[in-house]
Amino acid sequence: MIESPNTEASLARVWTIEPGGSDQPGLVYAGVDPGALIVSHNNGESWDLCEALWNHSTRPLWMPGAAGLALHHIARDPADSAHLYVGISSAGVFETTDGGAAWTARNNGCTADHLPTASPEAGQCVHSLQLHPAKPGRLFQQHHPGVYHSDDGGANWITIGASLPGVFGFASTIDPNDGDTFYVIPLQEDQARIPAGGSLRVYRTTDAGESWQPLGDGLPESHVLQGVYRQALCNDAAPSSDDLGLYLGTSGGHVYASRNSGANWSQLLEHAAPVTAVRCAQLN
Repeated sequence: MIESPNTEASLARVWTIEPGGSDQPGLVYAGVDPGALIVSHNNGESWDLCEALWNHSTRPLWMPGAAGLALHHIARDPADSAHLYVGISSAGVFETTDGGAAWTARNNGCTADHLPTASPEAGQCVHSLQLHPAKPGRLFQQHHPGVYHSDDGGANWITIGASLPGVFGFASTIDPNDGDTFYVIPLQEDQARIPAGGSLRVYRTTDAGESWQPLGDGLPESHVLQGVYRQALCNDAAPSSDDLGLYLGTSGGHVYASRNSGANWSQLLEHAAPVTAVRCAQLN
């Protein structure tokens, strides 16, 4: 249960767990279904509901997607620990600048083709969200019917997926050393969640979406029936490295790695259970 003085709801699943800033010892965030952010101040021993997000004025517009009402991405500003973005399906992107005391919907310019209003304040189906750590105001998102970036902290979104073989997809990641580089894995469509064109390809833009390059050397070439879930693509976040490590897992239980920014891939694991998340850590 999610319990607070004013709220009681059933917790269906935990989607993501993220630590607070280096100036916030013991602080941990978790994004959960039903569309909630819970917060621990003691390294997870106990949790509190973020009431301001739960009671947001747009909440009547939020609706469960195929995977429920999922708060699946938490993006913390590395320069300001009180500044966070969250991505919720199907609600949209929300921003706080005061550690969660107040939240602003950040969905202007995104399309909600399942709703009567083309670009509503909320009810948007964001699939993944990336805040660039080194370029203030730059965000990317993979949305249900599109791919977008923002240059003003999410106040406005610009569509950047026109030249992709498909704009539906879930997984995305960035190059932490280059604010214009973003990676997505296009899928065929909502009702056919397999790679667009039948080949598993990671698409990279190095100019914030003006153009895209397919990266597939070493990945399956044809008749691929495996998709990639929203948490199953990541980078190794290596600082000041010319070559970025990338890792992806598939719904068919395969894991692939590239140690040269996606130019070539090698298989690390095969025929396991469906891979729902891939994460990477730097070891000292």
